[in-house]
Amino acid sequence: MLPTETEAGSHGFSVNMLGGETTIMERIVDEKVAVPTSQEDKVLLAKPFEISVNRKPVAIAEPIVTGLAIKEASIQQGLPIELSFQLARVKTDGKQCIVGNADKVDVREFKTFVATADDDNS
Repeated sequence: MLPTETEAGSHGFSVNMLGGETTIMERIVDEKVAVPTSQEDKVLLAKPFEISVNRKPVAIAEPIVTGLAIKEASIQQGLPIELSFQLARVKTDGKQCIVGNADKVDVREFKTFVATADDDNS
């Protein structure tokens, strides 16, 4: 389902004007705008956040995720890492800060990560 074009109704609510179907929308609008009408639409419209893991781009759907979610997304997108790897965010000064599996990270603020095997002493 794609976003629905709506017009403000005379009673202060929005009405779906496409396809001859009339439904009350949750959002009031003053002029024609695209409004996502279902959770599926919202997911389709959401732009993923791009981060870097081991110098490879990784798309993340949510702005705040756990270290485990970053590793899972990296693996799903083809990076050769494992869930057992240690994840660290790279600060602007080049220093690394360990990110545990349960630690939450705002990927709007922190975009560069490295994942290394536990036995890697580099």
